[in-house]
Amino acid sequence: MANIQEFKAIKSWIFDTGLVIRVEEIFSEQFVKKQQQTSTVSQQTKENAHHIVQVLYYFITCAIKYMEKHEPSGKILKDYKHWYNGKETEWIKALLRLGLVNEALVLAEQYRAFGSLVVILESQREELSDTEEINQLYGKYFEMFGYSFASSVYSYYLKTGRIQPLLLDFMNYKHYLLEYFEKNPDKTANVSWIRSLLDQDFITASEALVRSANLKPKDKVLNREIKYSIAKLATIAASQSSEITDEKVSEIERQLEIVRYQKAVYNALAGQIKLESLKLEEFRKSYVNHDLDNSLVNSVVEQYFQSFIEGIQLSPERLIDLLTTLKPSLLKKMGFANALRVAQSFQNESIADFYISVVWLRLLTIGEGEKLFMQWDNKNVSDEINKKKIVDSTLFNTLKEIKLESKLIERLDTLLVNPVVGDEHEDNITINQLNESLSSVLRKYLNNNQRNKNFKLWVEAVKEEVKLSL
Repeated sequence: MANIQEFKAIKSWIFDTGLVIRVEEIFSEQFVKKQQQTSTVSQQTKENAHHIVQVLYYFITCAIKYMEKHEPSGKILKDYKHWYNGKETEWIKALLRLGLVNEALVLAEQYRAFGSLVVILESQREELSDTEEINQLYGKYFEMFGYSFASSVYSYYLKTGRIQPLLLDFMNYKHYLLEYFEKNPDKTANVSWIRSLLDQDFITASEALVRSANLKPKDKVLNREIKYSIAKLATIAASQSSEITDEKVSEIERQLEIVRYQKAVYNALAGQIKLESLKLEEFRKSYVNHDLDNSLVNSVVEQYFQSFIEGIQLSPERLIDLLTTLKPSLLKKMGFANALRVAQSFQNESIADFYISVVWLRLLTIGEGEKLFMQWDNKNVSDEINKKKIVDSTLFNTLKEIKLESKLIERLDTLLVNPVVGDEHEDNITINQLNESLSSVLRKYLNNNQRNKNFKLWVEAVKEEVKLSL
């Protein structure tokens, strides 16, 4: 049997005619698309099919080797390989349907078509009652071709969802599996953590879980919570490097909190209504803050509603929108405090500051009714009643929950001096319109003399009451 390295890097005149492509088209038409079976064709037809595939493998391999030698970085080579990789497994499958198993095996082995080699082996595993022979062949190819073959096995198992054999079979060659995980971290993160836990490699398991959670933008809230929870436990278990472990645990805990903020909203609504049947209009009327601008409210809610109802984890930006546009009472006036923690999760300090300011803007304008701060210091009512107004307010509950954290209070004070948040970190036009609308409201609060006086007195009074309560 010829070794693939022995095929010459030649440019045959055949490729100038397009003959190989035409032969492939005819073969695909007759044997791939029609999926002819061994019982419906003659022996001569089977032999013809085998010879055609031999010819295709030979000439295409020669062409690829020629281009690799003379045009290694060319687009033509890239496109040609892509075309070939998409076709050659179908040729092998056609031979298998014709009962040409040995012939297919020889070709796949000869031309190092490892993906097709796995297809052949797995097709035989399904047909044979004794799989020991197949396992021996796998062992032979692991030894013969090493990682190149092993990676094709793992890719096949991932693609077909065969996670158990991926993680548990061929443990004599586990080093290839670990190499595959290392070289394909994004592709394998969803499963590699299981192998790492089995090996008690807790740090690697944790990293894979966090990667898996972060990579999937439309992951379910429950899935993400499970991943972060296991990642946290795995990190804690890796106690031999405590300093790194503490840092990692803190970061995972922050991400877990964000997931749970959304889950808290979901659970609050689920206790009142069947979420699967909840429509946007009903959601807006029953659960969204009525102080939002009527001309914007539907557009704002549309940014997060469908994903939220389907239990999909929202992006931090849209989660902030959810938490700050709901009626404060739905989350026992903790929505804005939770939104501030989400805003703090951005690693870029400038972006974090922007969203912290956005949360404060919304709290100051729609978190309380204007009537509350205009009348809170009413001389005709007792101090006890005025104090109760403060303690019952969303602002009080928010400031108490964040324990007057200086970094957050600094952004609040800045906003009270200059009530502008800008739009440099928000690409959503609707959300920018909302922020600008609320900035106008806040400017009115601060620019009107009597209103300005009452508003600032209100904020300071709430701060002082929080200090006394801590």
